[in-house]
Amino acid sequence: MKFVASHPGLDVGPDGASAQCIEDMACMRAIPSMVVLSPADAYEITAATKVLANYNGPAYMRSGRSPCPNVFAEEPHFEIGKGYVLHEGCDITIISCGVMTHRALSAAKALERKVSVRVLHMPSIKPIDREKIIDACQETKAIITCEDHSIIGGLGSAVAEVIAESATATPLYRMGLQDVIGRSGEPDELATFYGLNTESIVQKVIAINKETNHD
Repeated sequence: MKFVASHPGLDVGPDGASAQCIEDMACMRAIPSMVVLSPADAYEITAATKVLANYNGPAYMRSGRSPCPNVFAEEPHFEIGKGYVLHEGCDITIISCGVMTHRALSAAKALERKVSVRVLHMPSIKPIDREKIIDACQETKAIITCEDHSIIGGLGSAVAEVIAESATATPLYRMGLQDVIGRSGEPDELATFYGLNTESIVQKVIAINKETNHD
């Protein structure tokens, strides 16, 4: 059985809290053997759909409702359980999924002269790419997760589990819905309200970079 959700996170916008699914990845991650995916754009959704069509097992994939800038110029290679470094950096790593990846990339590019930011796109939430997360812990000073989802049970929690089990000392900061109920508004307005827009990511990176340099 394959499930595809068309109204994830704050993307549902004006329909408001009653229609906003900000805990779906947490619920699906808890189901035994369930693959959980959150592609970045239409090209990657196409690639992931083809992979899922040939996958033998249960899977859940987020798609999207509102227009979203493309991260990829063409259909990318997609593999369940793999993450992809879309922007190289050695100071801070942003691990993102779904709509947050284009915002993370915009933030990394805006910071190029100030902070060296690695963007690790993680479309596969379960199974997750443990190797690339551990590499990021060893090669950069801090990890920031960015997700259009509650910080509880989704990407941030999955990354925290990997870091804890690998016994690294790399600090982790989770950007997402902070254990709150959503509200009505256009997706971009809500991203700004909840501190999930590009500028919020930029400010978070700057603050963390200062903190880690001070330490």
